[in-house]
Amino acid sequence: MLIIALLDEDDDLSEVQPDAVPNEVREWLASTFTNKSNNSQKRRPEDKPKFRSVAHAIRAGIMVDRIYRRLAGATALHIPPDAAVLLKGVDEWCFDVFALNNTCKGQVLRCLSADLLNRYGLIHKFKIPSSNLEKFLLQIEQGYTKYSNPYHNNLHAADVTQTVHYSLWATGLAEFPSILCLI
Repeated sequence: MLIIALLDEDDDLSEVQPDAVPNEVREWLASTFTNKSNNSQKRRPEDKPKFRSVAHAIRAGIMVDRIYRRLAGATALHIPPDAAVLLKGVDEWCFDVFALNNTCKGQVLRCLSADLLNRYGLIHKFKIPSSNLEKFLLQIEQGYTKYSNPYHNNLHAADVTQTVHYSLWATGLAEFPSILCLI
């Protein structure tokens, strides 16, 4: 059911790269919606692809593009493999931010923020260069640890970040990207 969940996401066609659309789909669109066709000869009606199959092909292309972006974004910022395993539980109320902090060697906020920004597709949507994001997150992390505050520190910030994520995820509000821009 992963495929259905991905297909139900907000279909923002502006994010689809032009080269992600197969030539067959381009030809069908050209022959169906214009008087031009890439082929010099006319196709017989039975040779034309059906609209339903073309629609599925476009959706499959969009899904592959999204999966690629998520995988590419996950490797953009270095997250230790052990931390990546722990981050799979970020959708749980009982998420162990202390274990993540130990695994990330004190950079819990950087690891968690990078994962959530990627998960919500914000890195790609706003075209944030990974080097800039890495520097920004490290500066925030250093700001929280500068004065060694025992409570308002990077661990507390990560805990609050994960709690807000959990609240958005559990209520279904995370499915509405416009809400994420308000936070």
